[in-house]
Amino acid sequence: MAKILVIGDFMMDRYWYGMSVRNCPAYPDVPVNDFQSGNDSVGGAGNVYKSLELLGHNSLPLSVWGIEDDKAFRMLYPNRCGMFPAGRQSIVKMRVYEDGKLICRLDKESTVDISIEVADRLFAIAKNQSPDAIVFSDYDKGVCTPYLIDKVTGYANENDIPIFVDPKAEHFYEYKGATVFKINEEQAKANPNYHLNGHKCIVITRAGKGCSVLIGDGNEKYDTWSIPNDFVSEVLNTAGAGDVFLAVTVHAYLKDKNFIRAVKLAQRAATKSCTTPDTCVVFVEEIDL
Repeated sequence: MAKILVIGDFMMDRYWYGMSVRNCPAYPDVPVNDFQSGNDSVGGAGNVYKSLELLGHNSLPLSVWGIEDDKAFRMLYPNRCGMFPAGRQSIVKMRVYEDGKLICRLDKESTVDISIEVADRLFAIAKNQSPDAIVFSDYDKGVCTPYLIDKVTGYANENDIPIFVDPKAEHFYEYKGATVFKINEEQAKANPNYHLNGHKCIVITRAGKGCSVLIGDGNEKYDTWSIPNDFVSEVLNTAGAGDVFLAVTVHAYLKDKNFIRAVKLAQRAATKSCTTPDTCVVFVEEIDL
């Protein structure tokens, strides 16, 4: 399988499950929960990384974390050739459940851009790995800076390495010449010039309504396909579904370079992934290649 570099904002999703036993005497409207269990899992760009691993690829993370969570992140990301502490807070999202219902989410994060020195270190690791594909999973938390994006995409384009991008608002137009540029319907409406940056394929996801796929030669002229969502399932959670979509798009495209087939498989996998109450994961058995 392929060696795939995943660049972006890697996170830790923390889950605490409790049972309501009484209300707090000092604050009568506040429930007291008896802690039952908890677990940590990958999050953010880590979902893309993990999904690619499950699909059999050599998935390599490129990111940073905070020293205060060093041990926890090392356990979550054992294959961390391109990850290191960088003097900033780790991104941790804690979800608290009461009697099976989500009642609170607590976020700890840093959104300051990484320094040029850190970006240069990440870029050096990227070049040293000689990847078969590069994925940007950008959550606007400071890893995917314009400087790093420019360095990595320039290197990839010079070496004919396919680039897959899931952007956020801050650096939407920084990405140029992507093999696949995956955005959602709201992003397309907010950024009407999304087709002017030389991308070969633009995928616009429309939640349960399917996708639009624009395929061109990078010169602003695109043929458009509409792909309906023909797979219906009970939606229990959508967190991470976009990451599953991106990972399966990469996986399928690298196999036969067929954009339409890749998006159809990705859409089915993402819909299926929403049937779990926790962060969405790829169901490998559903990926029929």
